Amino acid sequence: MKLLVLITVFCFYISTTTSVLPDCGRIPPNFWCKNMQIATHCGVAAACQRYNQLSANRKVHIQIIMESLCPFCQRFIVDKFYHDVYLKFRGYVDVELVPYGNAERNGMSISCQHGEKECEINTFFSCAQQHVNPPFDFVYCIERELKNFSTFEVAKTRCYRERNVPVATQSRLQSCTYGNEGRQLQLQAARITEAEFPELHLTVPYTIINNVSLVSAQHMRSNLGLMICDWYVGRNFVPPPCKELS
Repeated sequence: MKLLVLITVFCFYISTTTSVLPDCGRIPPNFWCKNMQIATHCGVAAACQRYNQLSANRKVHIQIIMESLCPFCQRFIVDKFYHDVYLKFRGYVDVELVPYGNAERNGMSISCQHGEKECEINTFFSCAQQHVNPPFDFVYCIERELKNFSTFEVAKTRCYRERNVPVATQSRLQSCTYGNEGRQLQLQAARITEAEFPELHLTVPYTIINNVSLVSAQHMRSNLGLMICDWYVGRNFVPPPCKELS
């Protein structure tokens, strides 16, 4: 009788103090670094520690592969990204435009999908990122005007005024756009686009997160705010916009 009681107690103890560890093959990879017990169980603790250390309190880097006269790019930047991501998360993201898209390079010459005017505006955007601070608000303004069927010249005039761009900066943009600096910046945009890793873009707009290019990740564009909250590694800190989304 005593033996039976001891066996029963022992079995109860075992059942309440052990648990079945989850199969790592069934744990979504984006969960691995969320908990060090999971990371250790799945053999990725060292990689997760490195990721958390190197990413702590650093902005999420977002590249937008785009074309200035692409209607889909204009809608994405004007109707979605600027308001839902840039304005809300500007303290937690580093936005880089790569105005090249599906253009083609032949030596030092570039042909753009929507013609010579697009090449001109793409170059202007490359120059704006060098000479306007902050550049993205200004580019947004230009894209908004182009989306509303303004000419490029009208868009420039309106956005210079709206964004209070100094005359000296306007002059530098002009020199850059139609000079060697602009050509070099566009060749740089071409090289960035051609070096997308591990996958090349198929369509534009196209987003690259922390220099990782995945075609399968493009569906995240509709929920980039939630994704930024997941990717941002804050030490004992949650960005305020994320609290609104939770």
